[in-house]
Amino acid sequence: EADAELCERIHADPNIDYLTIHIWPVNWGWAPRSNPDSGIDNACAKSSQYIALHTDMANRLGKPLVIEEFGYSRQGNRSGIGIPTDSRDQFYSHIFGEVKRSIEEGGPIAGCNFWGWGGNGRPRDLVWRAGDDYLSDPPHEPQGWYSVFDCDTTTIDMHIEKVLALDLVDVEAIKQANFKVAYDAVCSTGGLVLTKLLNALGVQQVVALNPEPTGLFPHNPEPLPENITQICEEVVKQGCDVGFIVDPDVDRLAIVCENGKPFVEEYTLVSVADYVLDHTSGATVSNMSSTKALRDVTEAKGQRYYASAVGEVNVVEKMKEMNAVIGGEGNGGIIYPALHYGRDALVGIALFLSLLAKSGKTCSQLRATYPEYEISKNKIELTPDINVDSILEKMAKKYADYEVSTIDGVKIMFEKEWVHLRKSNTEPIIRIYSESRDMESADRLAKKIMQEIMELK
Repeated sequence: EADAELCERIHADPNIDYLTIHIWPVNWGWAPRSNPDSGIDNACAKSSQYIALHTDMANRLGKPLVIEEFGYSRQGNRSGIGIPTDSRDQFYSHIFGEVKRSIEEGGPIAGCNFWGWGGNGRPRDLVWRAGDDYLSDPPHEPQGWYSVFDCDTTTIDMHIEKVLALDLVDVEAIKQANFKVAYDAVCSTGGLVLTKLLNALGVQQVVALNPEPTGLFPHNPEPLPENITQICEEVVKQGCDVGFIVDPDVDRLAIVCENGKPFVEEYTLVSVADYVLDHTSGATVSNMSSTKALRDVTEAKGQRYYASAVGEVNVVEKMKEMNAVIGGEGNGGIIYPALHYGRDALVGIALFLSLLAKSGKTCSQLRATYPEYEISKNKIELTPDINVDSILEKMAKKYADYEVSTIDGVKIMFEKEWVHLRKSNTEPIIRIYSESRDMESADRLAKKIMQEIMELK
């Protein structure tokens, strides 16, 4: 914290991929411990100087910078539930602003993490004892001092305000549309924020399913068609215009049409990108196993599409490289750089509702405007005698007359369909994803490729 030269020498090591910093204004004397509220302006100014110092360092080293942890105590340096967080909110907003500015300017800051999420835990006393809830405050510090609880609504509101401030989020259009919206929060953190977000967007008719954040999932939380039957039925029963499903950490978004049919998770990104590209010129990015529909929509608007290796970090890296205006993954993950470089279901909901309101279409009519594709997902079990790298190399050579990418495994692009062969990092299998205009064709392509692989073994 005090020796910048030592910090730079350590991070110059080629085995270290990125720089990290912590920011603790009260602990470091940038604000008086007895009354941190009085020192918030100085704390913000000192934090900016500290970030600038390490931003310069990161630029010299050519490495990303992560603000790994930062925090500010509650009002009056007190701890516990119900104590205001005005100064903390100002500090958080300031740090988030520094991160956003760095992203907009192409700077090295790659992310940040506030300290810390206490969720629905509650401090019983200032001192932690065996049997107490685990909070983000370590046992040797006052419990509830730095923790952000699910009842600290002003902190949650900060993110909603950032979403509402985006140029492409049209609150007035959404309000005029008078939507009735259902959502399924799977008894996790989405229940803390989705009703608040929808109300702030002008949606007054909200049907909340499983909103209590108990952590006891009422069904498999993976937002796949077979797991979302409850909300599909409820959307029709309640006469809703649209339904939203989020995963437990609210970074993936699935959509249900007014007729109770899934919009299909792959098309969450396609629709949001369609809306963004109507108002912003620029590239789009998704991973190699995502639907070709995004490429079709992007190129139809005269823009460039790029594919990345599978994984959110790879998508983000490619987005930054190509200065993409929107990107994400086929699992419903929306990454909108105008807000931040991370998957975010809240911004996905806001942008989708803006699109739906302005389109004048029902959700199912909107879905029908996009190219129709189906993805078949298969796998081949590996045995010790199988040389996966050799198989992938041979398959790439076999189809060399077609568009072939080896960024992540082997992806072969045919005229109206594709197949992606990829070795799993977690299981002894080769994943084989194929996409075509219908499931029968996608399955047929997958079986053909699987047979060819078996013949190469």
